[in-house]
Amino acid sequence: MKVYALVQARVGSERFPAKVLARARGKTLIERVLERLSQAASLEGIVLAIPDLKSDDALASYWPSVVRGAAEDVLARFWTAVKLYPADAYVRITADCPLTDPKVVDQLVAEFSSARADYASNTLERTYPRGFDVEIFTHALLERAQLEAVEPWDREHVTPYIARHAKKTATLRWKNNASKYRLCVDTPKDLQVVEGVLEGVEPSHPHFGVEEVVAFCDSHPELMRINADEEQRKPTWN
Repeated sequence: MKVYALVQARVGSERFPAKVLARARGKTLIERVLERLSQAASLEGIVLAIPDLKSDDALASYWPSVVRGAAEDVLARFWTAVKLYPADAYVRITADCPLTDPKVVDQLVAEFSSARADYASNTLERTYPRGFDVEIFTHALLERAQLEAVEPWDREHVTPYIARHAKKTATLRWKNNASKYRLCVDTPKDLQVVEGVLEGVEPSHPHFGVEEVVAFCDSHPELMRINADEEQRKPTWN
């Protein structure tokens, strides 16, 4: 099975402008996502999908395989990538998840394949910390979404429509429930937490994964409280 990762990124974030270019322990968030994702053995390649706005030009230099498209219609942007990089299935990653674990990506791809699903994720039932989100879907299901999805939320966030219309789904669960931890970056508080995690984990575990991160979070509740009141954007389609 041929699998590509599609990484969506933009400079124009409403809550934290240019967050993907913010630095955490010396590297930009987008650098970290791409470097870590490139360690996933299950991926044929990685495509960076960014808006076609001048403000996003700086992002194009971070990866050799780049596609550009509408800022708000991420689904159309993904479809442009699919036409240039055909595969059986695609992993979706957002560039505000600098702690992305390549082993979790590989585990989800394996679960997706063995279950013969057309959509799988570790978010249908949340057990992983936010910031370790991974989704995978078939080429055919993405094509259906591109042709049929009309709601702005579905076009911007890509997978709500896909998850609702999948014939068979699969879920990857973490051995313990660590969903209370917020390790994505939507706000400056989030960045403060992620940088604290990196400073505590990376020097001794340069190839860290979710195991090391969760262990650190468990032992540093004061750091986790910094962004505990931050709210995730909620979908409007349900």
